[in-house]
Amino acid sequence: MIERKRRAGEVDRFRWYCPKCDALLHEITFVVDDYRNDPVSKAYQAFFDSEAARTCKACGEVMKRP
Repeated sequence: MIERKRRAGEVDRFRWYCPKCDALLHEITFVVDDYRNDPVSKAYQAFFDSEAARTCKACGEVMKRP
């Protein structure tokens, strides 16, 4: 993987979609200043730790934890 140098304040987004109806389940946005702080794992953990985030507002399906 090659990572380009980020501009100051550049925003990353993580999105999850409903496995049943493809509606947007949840989105997390944040500024990554240092990948050594493991922001990807933290974003996934925050999503999977929240049943509200994993529940589809369109159809009610709850995404299972991996």
